[in-house]
Amino acid sequence: MAEALTLTTNSSNLIIGEHYFNAAGDPFFDLSMSGSDAWMACKKDASVSAPTRVSRISGKDESDVPWLKLDCKDCKGVKEVYRVMTIGGVAPTTCVVQNDTVLVEYAAEYWFYG
Repeated sequence: MAEALTLTTNSSNLIIGEHYFNAAGDPFFDLSMSGSDAWMACKKDASVSAPTRVSRISGKDESDVPWLKLDCKDCKGVKEVYRVMTIGGVAPTTCVVQNDTVLVEYAAEYWFYG
């Protein structure tokens, strides 16, 4: 079992890294902003639907992107990533009523294990 990855931050800088997709299309985490040399190109190991929630504004069920377990495809210092507590992130089914740019807001917790 992987151990929890401990990275030091101070209260004025809670950003520990960047998340993006690399040239191969893999989810990629670069944790160098924390002073660590940890990074991880990921592959999806498991996915589960986020719990259904009711919007406080519309009163309707809201869809959130799934919770994920990501494993190392190529990595240093990180072996597993969990994306949980997601809110939003589901793209619209059509862009007909959108402007040139489609903005899909989303928030999540990411847990790193090394």
